[in-house]
Amino acid sequence: MAVARSRRIGSGQGRAHAALVLDEDGSAQGWCQYGSPEELPGIKHKREYDKDAPPRPAWRITCFYVDKKHRGQGIARAALEGALDQIAQAGGGLVEAISEVTTGPRGTGPFPVQRDR
Repeated sequence: MAVARSRRIGSGQGRAHAALVLDEDGSAQGWCQYGSPEELPGIKHKREYDKDAPPRPAWRITCFYVDKKHRGQGIARAALEGALDQIAQAGGGLVEAISEVTTGPRGTGPFPVQRDR
């Protein structure tokens, strides 16, 4: 199975982290982007979010990507688990993820999640 590894991405302001899911050859199959709210301040519908904001999170998950050839194989789950493990290693805390509908069934958000380690 693929392994999730940590990478710091971006430059200057707006830097964030990603849990990369790599195959045996080291090719990326997918990733989960995460960072602090200061690193990832931009969220869609922020005005609406601020009206009924949940408790301030320590971390924010903002993006998943899975290569088309690897969809349906648990890559997004591995990326999320990798991101949560890396967040726990960095001290943990409340993690926020806000869904965005691009295609398919609609989800609702935000989804505050806490993982104890």
